[in-house]
Amino acid sequence: MHTVRNARTEIVATKARVLMNRTSPSRFTRMALVLLVVMAFAAVLTGCNNKSADTKSEGNTAMDNVKVAQSSLSTTAPDSKLLLVQTANVVAATSTPVWQYLFGSPKDGSIYAVTVQNGKVMNTQPYGTAGMKDAEWDKVPDASEWKIDSDEALANAMKINKDNTETTPWAMGFVTYVPKSAATSATIKPLMWSVAFDPQGSGSNTVDVDAKTGKATKGK
Repeated sequence: MHTVRNARTEIVATKARVLMNRTSPSRFTRMALVLLVVMAFAAVLTGCNNKSADTKSEGNTAMDNVKVAQSSLSTTAPDSKLLLVQTANVVAATSTPVWQYLFGSPKDGSIYAVTVQNGKVMNTQPYGTAGMKDAEWDKVPDASEWKIDSDEALANAMKINKDNTETTPWAMGFVTYVPKSAATSATIKPLMWSVAFDPQGSGSNTVDVDAKTGKATKGK
């Protein structure tokens, strides 16, 4: 089963490299591509080893659920570090966000994807290795450096992007660390929320919100 997943991961990573070379995607899209290429993060919610946990969080924001997500790795990877936070899909005004977290283990380089829905861990899945050296793992910041939760980031983004309303669908995410191998292929800043409004529509636009200070700027 691991052989099949590893081969499939390499295919996805190769396609991402080709796509990155041929197109000029939005900043939000490039963030996902970086992870596909560098960390081989393939097809969340599919594959083997799906698990469900009984632990629940108290709210529906990204920060509400990160601890419950990491707790699902307390036995498998107790040393895990947070690498990525993102919505699992486009969020409509009347829907509750489904959050996906990517964690990595400095001990053996393993990557794990955790999906949280309605405050409950729905899936915890291994996804190969990150391919990062010990010196890079040391540079991955502690999750405590993340200060601005998803609801505040969304509100700040809407303040400077007034063309959108509370009914505009959105998606958002950020990475905590950009590996050296990704630095020349994408302009992604760590701990920077990328909030995409109407990401599937013709009027798609992005706002960047600093996950440490809350400062919002129009995306490029």
